[in-house]
Amino acid sequence: MSLQSSTGKIGFLFLLFAFLLPQLSNAYSGPSKRFLVFHLDPQYKHQVAKGYGYMMELDPSGLVKILARYPITYGKRGTNKRRENDQKTPIGIYKITKKVNTPKSGYKKFGGRNISLNYPNRHDKAARRTGHSIAIHGGRTNPTLGCVRVLDGSIVAPSFGKRNIRHMSNMVPTGSSVIIAEDINKSLINEPGNYLDPIASEFWINLLKKDLGKGSMIQEFLAFNQLPSPNSIASSKANSWALSSGPARPLSTTIKKNNLSVTASSTYGKKSLYGTKNLLDDEAASAWIPEPIDKEKQLTYAYDFARNIQKFSIKVGYDKFFVNGKHKFDLWGQNARPSVIQLTFDDGSKEKIQLRDTRNSVEYTLSKVYKSKTIQVQVIEFIPGKKFKENICISELKFK
Repeated sequence: MSLQSSTGKIGFLFLLFAFLLPQLSNAYSGPSKRFLVFHLDPQYKHQVAKGYGYMMELDPSGLVKILARYPITYGKRGTNKRRENDQKTPIGIYKITKKVNTPKSGYKKFGGRNISLNYPNRHDKAARRTGHSIAIHGGRTNPTLGCVRVLDGSIVAPSFGKRNIRHMSNMVPTGSSVIIAEDINKSLINEPGNYLDPIASEFWINLLKKDLGKGSMIQEFLAFNQLPSPNSIASSKANSWALSSGPARPLSTTIKKNNLSVTASSTYGKKSLYGTKNLLDDEAASAWIPEPIDKEKQLTYAYDFARNIQKFSIKVGYDKFFVNGKHKFDLWGQNARPSVIQLTFDDGSKEKIQLRDTRNSVEYTLSKVYKSKTIQVQVIEFIPGKKFKENICISELKFK
């Protein structure tokens, strides 16, 4: 073989590698930290596309990031698959078992890709649900016989699905989790390219760890929204799926400790995680967080008897770190902190306090001694967080 021909072949291979490298870099080959969430959204029931699919990824920071969003459609006869040939799409948490390129004869039908799921899973089998060959695929915009169809375009103007399904197939590895649900609160999703807040991120991570069946998964969504269980909700379908309507309701939470009870006008997410108990636990990595939609953003400290109040200590922010391998993510600056609060006492007296923006606990002295049984604390102004702009956090608050 001549040197010239060898050089030519090497040059050809180099050019081929240079061409293929960008294509190969688009495929995900790392650990299965990506998962899919398909929101079969009732608000789109009159559209050709009937919801969105989200590609999510657990970031090294410990937060969940939205990588992509795709318009979807699903079973011709709706959801809650129970038996073979009922033309319904199952609800639950599944795994990707394999990914195949469909043959040319089925190209238009499936858009060139077919992502198989492990339906029926063990929960489906325990509930005696039957059927097989449930998958995610592309293709025409008409409803499916039970699969999830990924489309191109938008909800209003969907088109032949082959670009999005190819992207999804390339980016999500076999073995990844797939959540199919119709009761997803809007605070659990976001626009592509954005991170979810710590509360929503923690919800998805815990949900995937539990490998829940359909009924248990609904309970988890209800618990996140602080709504009663399905047994105590009115039987109408609108009420049964009330949590699809928007952000969680601002509900009050109360904690009682010794001779003191603390009531909040609202608590964001699970009250067990971000409720008023965190204000008294001497734990820096916990906080009370009110609902962003709560206009009051107020705490009421009520003692069993009137007492003299002249000082209080407060620690603003959410002083918590997410650690994932070598990465450490500080949440204090990412969340909002109160900058001005107003205190109201039994006699109607009010006093505004300008707070220092520091992660240390700070003691403040009031302008005089107040004798009061109750103290109302209202957030008047706050410093937006870098990432979670309206998640106002107070770690500790105690009166002396």
